[in-house]
Amino acid sequence: MSNAKVLEIRTQEASELEFILKEHRKRIFELRFKAAAEEMADNKELQRRRREVARILTIQRERELGLDAARRPQGTTPPKTAAASETAEKSAAKSEAPAPKRAKPAKAAAKRHNPHKPHKASAKAGKSSAKSKKVKQAEKESDGR
Repeated sequence: MSNAKVLEIRTQEASELEFILKEHRKRIFELRFKAAAEEMADNKELQRRRREVARILTIQRERELGLDAARRPQGTTPPKTAAASETAEKSAAKSEAPAPKRAKPAKAAAKRHNPHKPHKASAKAGKSSAKSKKVKQAEKESDGR
């Protein structure tokens, strides 16, 4: 896309960009179905539309953050957006309000419990009890002889 088209997008109002964005998204939706059915004549159109959507979203975000003034063509004024005024209000409110206190993290246990592995204590107890059974069995056999 040439710089002329990017400048053209930058000079458009927010409502116009929303309309263009909506139309591009509809067209992308249609193109995805055509691509699946292998009916697309121009394979690059889907890619071009996606990039166009990305450019519009980028310009909208720049306006929201107030970064578009440096990239705007000289002699044009930035369009007013509701999102830009909301962002300004939020940043003003954040600077006035004290930071919330954070909760202290809980102390971590020495080792986390894994339900798929038996505990060491119970595993040792199980082995020792198994050994004792074997030992007892061996003693009974040796006593019986």
